[in-house]
Amino acid sequence: MGDTASEGRSEYLSSAERERLDGLRLADSAVDDALRQVDRILASPKFERVQRNARDFLGFVVAKKLLGRDDEIKEVTIAIHVYGEPADYDPAENTKIRMAGCDLRKRLRDYYAREGQNDAIEITIPDGTYVPEILDHRPTIAVALFENWTPDGDQSYLCTAVQDEIAHRLRHTGNTRVYSVTRLEAGDRRFRYALRGSLECLSNNLRLNTSLSDRHSGRILASQAFEAKRDDLLKLSRQAADAVLEAVKPPHPLVGNPRQPSHERFEALRLYQDGRWHLRRRTAGDIRKAIDLFEQAVEVNPEYARAYSGLADCHLILSWYELSTPDRLWFEVAKSYALTGLGLGPGLPEVHTSLAYAKLLSDFDWLGAEEEFQQAILIQNRYAQAHHWYGNLLVMQGRFAEAEDEMKRAFDLDPGSIAIRKTVADPFYYSRHYAEAIDRYNAALKIHPDFWMSHLFLGWAYQQAGENERALQEFEVVTARAGLNSIVQGAIGHLYATSGQEQKALSLLKHLGQPNEGPRVAPHTLAVVYAGLGDKDRAFEWLEASYENRIELLAWIKVDPRFDSLRGDDRFDRFLERVGLASTRSDAS
Repeated sequence: MGDTASEGRSEYLSSAERERLDGLRLADSAVDDALRQVDRILASPKFERVQRNARDFLGFVVAKKLLGRDDEIKEVTIAIHVYGEPADYDPAENTKIRMAGCDLRKRLRDYYAREGQNDAIEITIPDGTYVPEILDHRPTIAVALFENWTPDGDQSYLCTAVQDEIAHRLRHTGNTRVYSVTRLEAGDRRFRYALRGSLECLSNNLRLNTSLSDRHSGRILASQAFEAKRDDLLKLSRQAADAVLEAVKPPHPLVGNPRQPSHERFEALRLYQDGRWHLRRRTAGDIRKAIDLFEQAVEVNPEYARAYSGLADCHLILSWYELSTPDRLWFEVAKSYALTGLGLGPGLPEVHTSLAYAKLLSDFDWLGAEEEFQQAILIQNRYAQAHHWYGNLLVMQGRFAEAEDEMKRAFDLDPGSIAIRKTVADPFYYSRHYAEAIDRYNAALKIHPDFWMSHLFLGWAYQQAGENERALQEFEVVTARAGLNSIVQGAIGHLYATSGQEQKALSLLKHLGQPNEGPRVAPHTLAVVYAGLGDKDRAFEWLEASYENRIELLAWIKVDPRFDSLRGDDRFDRFLERVGLASTRSDAS
């Protein structure tokens, strides 16, 4: 907290507490706002000349409150950690802290009676306790995604543009707390006011219908329609936002202005939407095009958090497409983008989802990844990719029943997604229900016959079901669609090794081991083939190399049936422990 509370915090909090508080500050704007308010108070005339301990008193109790450690806000702990008293400090014999507490309460009352009377956040310490109360007087407003009433569905991105612009203006022009949501969920108590409506685009004209309600009383505060030319979309959005502020009447002064011209934010949004469209197509060329579009969005608006999330997602997926680069490098880049996005937009489900998968693949941080996925879903339960990738984590851990639920939720939210339609079959493949998996992969291919990953997984399922010829046919389709990459070479080699064609498998290994100008061979590929041959020593050797390179497929090793020959070997159990999967609960037998 600048040169005030932040310096003291380094002394009265442990390093673990400081790290956690910094993380909360990034993830939750309410925590950041409270800490900034402490800075504001301590910089006021009432506090700037008091002793360091008296200033740290306020910083300590607020920090502990934000950390959820109310039970540690006691007279003794304040005496020891703030005033440096010995561990045997006896409050019955020493009234120092009680007197300091009385003085702090008086200074806070005086501050809010004068220079702080219009502050949005009020911090008080009630009599009889040292646990502070942090009150946010700003009105909370949810801006729901507007319904698209335009006959041409391709114009639905305008609904997102209007939502983003209204939320931006409310957040930076009015002293309000704003939540952008896909839909309003019953029982969500984060906000008092809700704005919803519809957008029509007919020829060159726009019509925005809005309804503002008070969720506490159930009353409709305002119901209005705004019309403008299509080129005046931003003007239309500003009119709607100003009408909300007029109806809500924030009790504190309006502050600040939008930090960036609206037309630039709108152009960044358009580029972002185009990038997401290309990313959904899941071809190598489209992913590269998506990266280019997300980079352009960042150039136009360097503070656009969703664009950094898009860049992170692209690099997380590239490990399946550009095998000449070690997976570890893609994941490190992805994590960097995700952290940048989190710093800019801690309340967005997209950035938490990107960071979650980056933590999983880059660090095998299963607990951290699950916490990020759950945070994303808590923020926005209708973000399909959060459920999709969280479902992947659950499959990797062998939690198949939970994974099926998440995959179904993802599919219900985004049935048009090529990747999700394929992934709903994965829990059945990895839980050894091969007939069900085959049916689902085939169903996905009826809708998206060119998606090579569906053919790959279908081939794996056929192989495990004993239908080796059909498996090989699918692997040949993958080769035609995506080239003879390392992943499909491993699939073919493992098929040879387990179907009585050991010499073909050995010949393939010899070919893969020769230096050439072709694509890089992932160590996981060699581990798969050696596992099929029953050569455990070489399989473990290449698994170790896979670990060093953070090969994505390694995250599935706990449930991958192609490594069943290694199960029961102590080395396999130790390897699972290294990857962080030994202690995860599992539905698998």
